[in-house]
Amino acid sequence: MKQILSEEFRRMQKLAGTELGENIEEAKEDLFSKYKTKIETLRDEFVSDLKSNLKDLKKLSKEDKTKLSQMVRNLTAAVDDMLSERKLKEIEETPSTPEIERNVEDGLKNALSILKTSTNTVKPSSKDKTLKEIEPVSFTVGLMASAPGLLELLGNAVDGISKPFLKAGQSGTVVGKALAKAGHKLEDGYLKGIAAVLKTAFPQTFPMEYQENNELGKTAKKVYMVILVAAGVNAGMSAANAHSIISKTIEGGTALIKAAEAAELAAAIT
Repeated sequence: MKQILSEEFRRMQKLAGTELGENIEEAKEDLFSKYKTKIETLRDEFVSDLKSNLKDLKKLSKEDKTKLSQMVRNLTAAVDDMLSERKLKEIEETPSTPEIERNVEDGLKNALSILKTSTNTVKPSSKDKTLKEIEPVSFTVGLMASAPGLLELLGNAVDGISKPFLKAGQSGTVVGKALAKAGHKLEDGYLKGIAAVLKTAFPQTFPMEYQENNELGKTAKKVYMVILVAAGVNAGMSAANAHSIISKTIEGGTALIKAAEAAELAAAIT
């Protein structure tokens, strides 16, 4: 494995130094496309080899096992991060169009109207009393399901957002970028509308008035992120890619809710 990696590294050095001259960015692009599949294969083979030689690994000392395990985690994480960063770069470079942006914004406006006019379809959660002493509130699928009508209302909002672009046959990352752009534009109205829904579902947990930085405001923003990610999933994106694009335009979005959590909650309302 070490020899293979060394050989590939020398080839990459040669390619970067001689075939592409001093154009570093061009060299990086060419190297990535040339070695992406090979890097993935080498990673998978490396992990497979380790698993198939577990008996030999048992002979290692506890300290060496710990070091080896950390090395494997670092290696796989580094490769996965590189591939993810590249994928995100490709996503960010994909242009949107005025028609897609118009459809997405129309859908978001329709969905906001649904939220505002259907708040009374949501009933107080049976878990409300046990939540009021907890801060910050951990907003889970189970918690959403405990308030009758809440999952259905959020699902209707996602459907309202998605309907125009799905009807037009639009999908993919261009829709994700349009969701991020229009979502940022309509964020204030959405946060206030979602806050009203949360106060109805959890009146004892959220007795305060909406403010962007209080617990009600933060939870409303988290729910908004989930709605947008769910709409991105409807457009054919992975939840992780939708989260990556959308969280960049919603202030504090990345820190407020991680991709895995957004994916789980989005799945519950789509």
